[in-house]
Amino acid sequence: MKSIVAGQHAANAEEFAELALGVDSELFAGVPGESPIERKARRDVALAVLGVAA
Repeated sequence: MKSIVAGQHAANAEEFAELALGVDSELFAGVPGESPIERKARRDVALAVLGVAA
């Protein structure tokens, strides 16, 4: 089975999800070493992407 989303070839499962969802998985998972302020901002954006009121 080919992993193609919108004409783009995905190299792995993570890239496939990113192409399919239109956002990077780090938006929901976070990144090592992020500050509390960065975490809050990232979570606010993730909630907005999902359409959930903060």
